[in-house]
Amino acid sequence: MTPLVLGFVSVFVFSAPLDEATGPAACLGKEHCSEAENRVWLADSPSSREIDRLERERGDEAFQIEPKTPYEFARRGKYRLDREHYERAIEDFNKALEDNERYFYALYHRGLAQYSLGDYQKAIADFTLAAAVDPHDADVYFRRGEARFFSSDYSKAIPDYNEAIRLYPKFAAAYDSRGWAHHELGNDTQAMIDLKKASEIEPEVSYYRESFADLMFAMERFDEAVKSYEQAIDMEPENHSCLAKLGDAYGEIEEYRLAITAYDRAIGLKPVASYHNNRGVTYDRTGLPELAAMDYDAAIRIDPEYANAYFNRGLLYKDAGDIERAIEHFGRTVQHDENYEEAYFFRAELLDERGNADAALADINKAIALNKEHSRYFFRRAFIHAELGDDESALDDYDTALRLDPALSSAMFNRGYIHYRAGRYALAFADFAKGAILQPEDPDYLVAQGNVLSAQARYDKAIEYYTSAIAVRDDYVESYLERASAYHDTGDYDRARTDIDKVLELDPEVASAYYILGLVQFDSQNVPEALETFSKAISLGENTAHVYFMRGWSHRIEKSNQNAISDLTQAIALAPDYQLAYTYRGNAYFDIRQFALAIEDYNRALELEPDDYQTLLNRAAAYEKIGDAEKAQTDYTRAGKLLLED
Repeated sequence: MTPLVLGFVSVFVFSAPLDEATGPAACLGKEHCSEAENRVWLADSPSSREIDRLERERGDEAFQIEPKTPYEFARRGKYRLDREHYERAIEDFNKALEDNERYFYALYHRGLAQYSLGDYQKAIADFTLAAAVDPHDADVYFRRGEARFFSSDYSKAIPDYNEAIRLYPKFAAAYDSRGWAHHELGNDTQAMIDLKKASEIEPEVSYYRESFADLMFAMERFDEAVKSYEQAIDMEPENHSCLAKLGDAYGEIEEYRLAITAYDRAIGLKPVASYHNNRGVTYDRTGLPELAAMDYDAAIRIDPEYANAYFNRGLLYKDAGDIERAIEHFGRTVQHDENYEEAYFFRAELLDERGNADAALADINKAIALNKEHSRYFFRRAFIHAELGDDESALDDYDTALRLDPALSSAMFNRGYIHYRAGRYALAFADFAKGAILQPEDPDYLVAQGNVLSAQARYDKAIEYYTSAIAVRDDYVESYLERASAYHDTGDYDRARTDIDKVLELDPEVASAYYILGLVQFDSQNVPEALETFSKAISLGENTAHVYFMRGWSHRIEKSNQNAISDLTQAIALAPDYQLAYTYRGNAYFDIRQFALAIEDYNRALELEPDDYQTLLNRAAAYEKIGDAEKAQTDYTRAGKLLLED
């Protein structure tokens, strides 16, 4: 609701005390005279006559005389109320009410002062007392309705507006406010009727056209909002706030040129921070970030505490890749508005990208504390938890994200990947399958299902899924890579080579393609070619333990044991629990007669896999070489038992 500003003068001439001609002495009946006394309470005293004279002659000096009567306190209270000295006005109205608690003028205006301070319950209490004194005053009911409206008690505000309208059927402001109360309660049809009625009663008042436009904007009927804003502006061309709202409405229907023109006019009349901010958003939407930045900076100069401008400036820095300044501006956003949840969210994203996962987690926790209904926040926190190795917390957050947004396929994919990594293949497959239904044009979900099947050595079925992924998108490298790997695992090296050729046709720099090709060459007994291909993969950035292991193994076959040791050492550095790498490095040390080092590697390999009989046999041979027959025999005996059990 756009608050209606009527000032503090009652629309029913109750803003000032009655003069002597219409005072209590002029009343025809006793009961009516009593009511008039309660409403006004005239006091014919020297001080009051002096105030009247001074007010006529000297204006504000009249109110420097110390009041002596309820009338004088009420009059000074009204003077202070008009000048927004609300607390002091209330003090005067309290004094005026000491001797007569039914003094209408003091009750009504004290209610206005309480309302202006945002103390709506006290305002409601005063207006209720005033209505009891004079139940025929429409403005009192209207004001009580306003206090109830801004207390979010819309269902009680409506009866007050009804009574105000009953008492004064042409009360346009009451129709307007009642319409907004209906809107807040979800009854937009009645809201439109009431706001239109307000404009019919006061067709020359631009406010009611603007208010109707605000309703259309709130109802997302932006074309109608534009029309009504334009009508209001025709009636009041210098209404800068209405011009700015017209810009907002044009922006919603993507008429950006017209939006900018409206903002230009508004800013020309009054350079308000929000107008610059919203014009900046419009410039950004039209692909003019430099002009957007200028407007955000102008908004910050006008109001250095305007959080929206810092936030939008931060987004521009983020989009430009200036992470430090983006983080700084999101920080300033929450400095000026600690409840700005989106700023915490985006700062968390950037901190996470920069590798500061703990700080990112702290920020995303703040965003979630402010809004527990935003699936994107839980999705981001789940991602951070997974990065920190806390898969259980990640799963909890992905579950919450999907409860809030059951169609959030990316959460399904990531949750499925955690299950896949933990060997919970059925759960992983289910998540990937659901994601594939939601995103039928995204081959990733089909590839992921294929990977689950490959992990269970169900290669033929996996190949079907990879082939389906290729049917969805025939230029997606990952589909061909995974199918090539599956073909390799089934021994179908020709088809594996065909898929690798397709990958390299699409992108000659795909490092993992050379790794898979190297595996095909190695298993085809073409070790020298494989050695070159593994080196190519590494040169393109395939920095995995597996590729170094395979090149190390290839070096050993080619009798290049020092190179083999170097590569296997790198494999162990990348994967400290890589059992085969220790065994094969031990073999390389054995070949160059460094038996003690070989035994150290065999020891570590057997810690990781105690029942590896081949490593036991190798260690036995190394013990023989150093003359430790007893330990050699122990290893031979254990290896023999394992072979028989196998």
